[in-house]
Amino acid sequence: MTVKYSGPELKPFITGMADYEIGPLHGIIAHKVPKRWRTQIPDSSFCWNEMCSSGIHVDMIIRGPVRLEVAVYEQFGWDHEFAIQRSDGAEVVCHTVPVVDAGIYKDVDDAGGCALTKATATVIDISPIRESTLTHVSVVLPHRAISEIIAVTADEAVLPEAVSSQDINWTHYGSSISQGVSVHNPAKRWTEVVSHQLGLCLYDLSIAGNAQLDAPVARSIATKEADFITCSIGINLVNADSMRERSFVPALHGFLDVIRDRQPTTPIMLISACACPIHETVPGPTYLNEQGKCVAARRDVECDDGALTLQRTRELMSRVVHARQDPHLSLLDGRSLLGDADTQYLEDNLHPNEAGTKLIADRAALVFRKFLKL
Repeated sequence: MTVKYSGPELKPFITGMADYEIGPLHGIIAHKVPKRWRTQIPDSSFCWNEMCSSGIHVDMIIRGPVRLEVAVYEQFGWDHEFAIQRSDGAEVVCHTVPVVDAGIYKDVDDAGGCALTKATATVIDISPIRESTLTHVSVVLPHRAISEIIAVTADEAVLPEAVSSQDINWTHYGSSISQGVSVHNPAKRWTEVVSHQLGLCLYDLSIAGNAQLDAPVARSIATKEADFITCSIGINLVNADSMRERSFVPALHGFLDVIRDRQPTTPIMLISACACPIHETVPGPTYLNEQGKCVAARRDVECDDGALTLQRTRELMSRVVHARQDPHLSLLDGRSLLGDADTQYLEDNLHPNEAGTKLIADRAALVFRKFLKL
């Protein structure tokens, strides 16, 4: 007898999701920020990157063959793939499946309105590692595109991957570096690598260009119960030139206050910016030059006191942490993950390539393992 899960029946299989909408093919498109809060940020860049499937998985336990159907929507002409991880307790097997016939995402207006053209679903056939043996499956969805999860079909019942009370729940907030925009395989994003290595359950709010200390995102973090919270802050504020010193300090305090109202003792680690020579001492905004390199815009302002640089954001973050006297709040210098000696990995002057992303993952895993006493 064929068993098929579709529409809201798929919810138990999807991890990393805050809520969802129904897509053009009547499947589930996962959102990382609940609707009541994401609509408070009417920005097309935020809306696109919040809908991208970074950190979203389809997790299940199977005993026989399973077919997963997912449609993908993109807007930059990039290639995309799924990463499939299977484990039966004795062996772990990983492989990727390319996306076929992606649909197109189009901005309708500057306030985040969008249109999705119908895509052809990619069909992913998954089998147990050994016949009739329980196999844990995690399908990591494309992180630089939007995924619509349409159906799971099998010859027998499929179980969602249960969350254990012993699991460590990790919430991460970050930028395109955390979202992994320079990485092709979604399982090789640094937060994915760290969560897999350390066995953490990840709620990933890596939203490229949008680590802007937005209160609606702080509320999303606050309402998701966590054992450990990390917030990568600095690069987006500088490269968007979105804040000055006067607004940055109270905004960071306010962001932390919102989280602390709901989670007063959860460990929070602030992570300052990785090394990025173009903005260490030069304010934003950032733009792409004719060679496709990120460079700092030339500013002609008579009085530019208070303009943020990466160097200054690190100093101010340290000041905020010291002022709060919160025993459960700590600060990690992002240059310990990717430092001045590692900037050769910034091929576009801003985003670490795959080797640089792996370096960040390896170093973060060591830091977090020690911090969490794993």
